[in-house]
Amino acid sequence: MRYTARVLAGAMITAAMVLPAQADEDKFTAADVLAWDEKTQDWYFEVATGMATVIASRSQSPAAGCINDWYFATTEIRELRNEEIRGVLREFVDYHPSNVIAALIEKECGSIGATS
Repeated sequence: MRYTARVLAGAMITAAMVLPAQADEDKFTAADVLAWDEKTQDWYFEVATGMATVIASRSQSPAAGCINDWYFATTEIRELRNEEIRGVLREFVDYHPSNVIAALIEKECGSIGATS
């Protein structure tokens, strides 16, 4: 099983258990994520980016391959992207972090939704 597939499978299971609790909060923001330790932030970024890849793939968007190359290509690239995401979140602390990450991904790779 490719690394990306393993990560996505684990991320989806974990997200299903953890993220509903976040949905109950009044307002979850990038500031909340930035308050976490870096390892937990990196996990969140990987899950959010992985889910964007799934959405792009299911939508048959050409962005799916771009996202995979942009974020998951190597460990070094993932570390670089995590720092990039942290920097963007620092600029938009009042926004939901998934929205900020999705905007960054779409800036880099185009629309993750259906193209037709």
